[in-house]
Amino acid sequence: RFLKEKEYLTKVDCNDEGDNRFNNKGCRNVVATVNLAIKAWANANVRGSAEKAERVLNRLLNNNCDNYHPDIFSFAHCYSAWYRESIFAREEMRDEKTASTAMKKAEAILQSMKSTLMENEHSHTLHGTLDDVRKDVNSILETWTNVYRSYPGLAEKFLGF
Repeated sequence: RFLKEKEYLTKVDCNDEGDNRFNNKGCRNVVATVNLAIKAWANANVRGSAEKAERVLNRLLNNNCDNYHPDIFSFAHCYSAWYRESIFAREEMRDEKTASTAMKKAEAILQSMKSTLMENEHSHTLHGTLDDVRKDVNSILETWTNVYRSYPGLAEKFLGF
């Protein structure tokens, strides 16, 4: 039920220009809420959760509003969902084909992150200085260190972006 409610919250729509309820802080709050939905799917140990995390990320990527764009956390949570799915397929299901497909999707998320956050007009989504980005990356890696202790490759691949 929680995941369904989070999915509902991620139906991001543009507000009219005259609607000033969402200043820049409000926009970041909407993205933070969407990131919680992506993270919820990434941490849900249910079949198809990585696909659902990516679906929420794509909704944010493809929205028609200039104010809402994925940030580094949006991509990191989706990447971790696919990475974990790859590990699960390899170790628990002994299914190399599914594991390989999931890892390719994880790597595609990293490529999408790189092109979205660094190489196009939406580069402002990194929010701030290089030091701010470094703090964001460190925050993500610290969380993964505590949560995904048995998956050191998760952080290593992420650093390659």
